[in-house]
Amino acid sequence: VDRLPPETPLRGELRTAVRGACLAAAGNYAAALPYLRAAYASRCRDPLCLRWFAAALLATGDWPTAEEVILQWAQVEPHNRQIQQFAEVARSARSGAVLETVAVAVAPLASMTV
Repeated sequence: VDRLPPETPLRGELRTAVRGACLAAAGNYAAALPYLRAAYASRCRDPLCLRWFAAALLATGDWPTAEEVILQWAQVEPHNRQIQQFAEVARSARSGAVLETVAVAVAPLASMTV
């Protein structure tokens, strides 16, 4: 983030999203949520923010918010195949999946280098 031009919109919010994404990538979803929620609340709609926010929400059981974030992510990256996988996890969670099952399902979906 420090290498981005100073005039980059929402640069501070993106920095916050990256911090949250790093925590989520390490599997620390609960600790990631405040960072990702703050970035999102500040209008950060970068795919990195949306992806990891959705993963953290799914892993911590907030299915309704996860579904909203996944829909916004689909608008930003309509050709990203991973969005469909996240949406399927959210749908199965909404229909009664156990939290542990969802956390296991989210882990490989969310794996990426931050």
